Amino acid sequence: MRFSLENNDFESSTLEQEAQTLLRRIKIGYLEEKRQGIHNLIKELEQRGEDDTELVQEYHLVCGELEKAKNSPL
Repeated sequence: MRFSLENNDFESSTLEQEAQTLLRRIKIGYLEEKRQGIHNLIKELEQRGEDDTELVQEYHLVCGELEKAKNSPL
């Protein structure tokens, strides 16, 4: 709150853009971690000879979401 009172000369459009950039970065980080977790689970299942079909599908979905998030305009 103190920051907002001391820096109230920022334009709301600038703050909105900063917020959108931050949310985009958080989403990308989340998706990267999720992708890595799924990748690790797939490797474990393959080593045990178990079916990983559903995880592979989810992995591809997450990869698509991640690419979309990375390529989306700010």
